[in-house]
Amino acid sequence: MTMMVRRTLLLALSLAVLVIGSACRTAPTATPGGDGLPSLSPVALGAGEKLRVVATTSIVADVVANVGGDRIALTVLMPLGADPHSFQPTPQDMTALEKAHVVYASGAGLETFLEPLMANAQVGNRLVAVSTGVALLEAAEAHEDESAEEEAHHHEGGDPHTWFDPNNVIVWVDNIRDTLSALDPSGAATYRANAQAYTAQLRELDAWIRQQVAQIPAANRK
Repeated sequence: MTMMVRRTLLLALSLAVLVIGSACRTAPTATPGGDGLPSLSPVALGAGEKLRVVATTSIVADVVANVGGDRIALTVLMPLGADPHSFQPTPQDMTALEKAHVVYASGAGLETFLEPLMANAQVGNRLVAVSTGVALLEAAEAHEDESAEEEAHHHEGGDPHTWFDPNNVIVWVDNIRDTLSALDPSGAATYRANAQAYTAQLRELDAWIRQQVAQIPAANRK
């Protein structure tokens, strides 16, 4: 298992421990996430040149890195701990966005700073919301245990924090695999193999979560 895989799985494991209780709830009403992936054309890459890829957050970047491997040059916009709702890209960030072959965001309304950039064809036409196809939890259900102050963090249309469920991250992996393959057809076999290996790790994580949930007495489940 690579260091990147281990780091992502450790993060996911930590998140899983936090949400095991909520995983035991009756499944809430779901709403579809995303409006579909953009149509991307193959990029002409020179000898030794890599796809220029931007990811909005470190969580998105970890998944992109696991699929893209050595065939991509990855830039992460937001530093660890930054708030995606209030983040403001710097001029250097804007340059990275404009030069990128593809920009990956969690989507589902998480990165509100991207909204004004969508009018920029150089960015908007290459923006991939990795949560496309994920069924979003209703925000009220996902945040029902939060304080009044935290409730201001709610999102209309559904909770965008889709990475809490490994099955959702598998959807991310598929979306990243497909879009990287569209941009770089010669690397499609590599992207498929990387995606398959990482998906196997995520399925193991999902099985572990289910085992932990099964050990919680029914009376203690939310």
